[in-house]
Amino acid sequence: MSCEQCSERLMDVLYGEELNAKTCFQFFRHLDECGDCRAEYLELLKTREILADWKIEEDGSAVLHDREHFVKPGSNAGIGWFSVFHRIAAGILILLGAVSVLQMAGILPDRRVVVNERQLTEMVHDMILARQEQDWRIIGTALLEVKEELEARRRVEMQAAFEELSDLELRFVNALEENNRRVQTLLTGR
Repeated sequence: MSCEQCSERLMDVLYGEELNAKTCFQFFRHLDECGDCRAEYLELLKTREILADWKIEEDGSAVLHDREHFVKPGSNAGIGWFSVFHRIAAGILILLGAVSVLQMAGILPDRRVVVNERQLTEMVHDMILARQEQDWRIIGTALLEVKEELEARRRVEMQAAFEELSDLELRFVNALEENNRRVQTLLTGR
């Protein structure tokens, strides 16, 4: 994969868009090989995380709720499990990077952990299925809301039609009685 192709897929990967397993594998392989693209990806990832901390207030203004400003230095009060998970993951990645550098320098023997394409495809496929399941739930909920709204409209329209028919029936009965009176008047001559 070229740097240009990598840049085209960058936002799709950042925001979890569906990519086929081969493209996803090529994308991350390119990031592993190209420091510029990796730096761009990490910068955009960091930017996305910062933007996630922006909150819209009731008056419409945007405020950055920076977690670090709410925690006293040296306390662990602001470190949630997700933050701890990120730190552990970052530590593992740093360790893997250091091992990789030592292997490239020839200090450590080259023993790579390889995930075969089938395993990678299965992992990506599972992620895609999970995302699709979530999308189907959202679509299903939206369809149920539309159905309920249509049924409510139909009930209102049926009630209006019933009232209109009742009014028409009443007018018909009144007109029929009036006609009967006129016929009666004409027949009796009064």
